[in-house]
Amino acid sequence: MSILLILSRSSHCSLLKIPNVSTAAYGQRAFSFSAPKLWKSLSESLTMSLTIIIIIIIIIIIIIIIIVIIIIITIIVRTK
Repeated sequence: MSILLILSRSSHCSLLKIPNVSTAAYGQRAFSFSAPKLWKSLSESLTMSLTIIIIIIIIIIIIIIIIVIIIIITIIVRTK
């Protein structure tokens, strides 16, 4: 529940800004234009669940890195 309170919709916070483009032909196909536009077009429930999934994946990666570091440290300590 606290994660849901911390996260908020980007359209309310202006975290993703769609830049002004000078040419419609090339500017609107740029990643910097199309990615925020696509993200803002998604429903709020979808973006919230995607954000939570990304946070969970990052936490899992951090835990795996910590476990690998602990394993490496124990191997170094045992070989001395």
